[in-house]
Amino acid sequence: MERKKSLDMLTLERLIARLDRNHTNLAYLEEELNRLRAGYKGECYLDSLTDPFTNSNFSTIKNLTLPSYFETIQYDQIHITPSFILIIECKNIIGKLTFQPEASSLKREINGVENYFRDPLWQIHRQEEGMKKILTELGLNIPVLGYIVFTSTNSSLHTANHQLAKPQKVIKSDQLTYHIRKLIKENQKVYLTDEQIKALTLSLKEFSIKPIWKDPLKKYNLKIEELNLGMRCPECNRLTLKKVKFRWVCECCSYSQKQLDQEQFIDYFLLINKKAKLKDLCAFYLIDDVRGFKHSLMSADIKCVGNTKSAEYVSWIHVIE
Repeated sequence: MERKKSLDMLTLERLIARLDRNHTNLAYLEEELNRLRAGYKGECYLDSLTDPFTNSNFSTIKNLTLPSYFETIQYDQIHITPSFILIIECKNIIGKLTFQPEASSLKREINGVENYFRDPLWQIHRQEEGMKKILTELGLNIPVLGYIVFTSTNSSLHTANHQLAKPQKVIKSDQLTYHIRKLIKENQKVYLTDEQIKALTLSLKEFSIKPIWKDPLKKYNLKIEELNLGMRCPECNRLTLKKVKFRWVCECCSYSQKQLDQEQFIDYFLLINKKAKLKDLCAFYLIDDVRGFKHSLMSADIKCVGNTKSAEYVSWIHVIE
């Protein structure tokens, strides 16, 4: 299963695509996007290492957000086997990295500059405890294990006290497959059948929580007037897709399609609001044929709530109260 981009990453991609190339915030936004892309690249690399293990008794779930008490916990990878559940947290950080458990932080030193991150050991502990809580609620008793995997070759791992060994839960990506095989060999007691693995996989996916909509324009100090409007062409990525008779045709690259895909409507719901009236969508995508556009929304399976006058189309990727 291919890993989906995070909403933060997708939002920045769509935001940058709608800004002029000389916009004053563009360099900062592209720097933020590159940071997210580096993390995504690291996660995809880990996927390439763990995907070959996948079979009927090694089920993998990627990029899942689950409830835990009064908060949510995000998981990069969850692997379900007959004998254990393995949680993998991916870290793509370069530099000299020093674990500081007494300060609940990870110090990064690079080019003479120090930065501090949340303690990944506490993060993996929180993920393990959250998973144990869900399993208890489901009446399942199976060991939950976890690794923090650093994917960059340009990082070195250290502890604040040099007499302490590196935490066992912390490994580099080139060690991951060895450790998975070692866990499989050392954990032979069967807790779950293949059917139970399949059922648990489905249950965890059903428990998954959609993200809350957050205003990216406010976050990055932008106004809607600064965005270029129009329907995006999936071929050349320009905002030049227009309805010509019975087809959508790109004025730039001549790409054409009969119907719009759901993903082509995502920009409004990522950048402007999680709900939209028909007139607002038409204004954002520069649509004159309101009736035809309404049909396009229906064909793309975008849900509409409310009566005729108050009807609103709602995001399929966010929590809707």
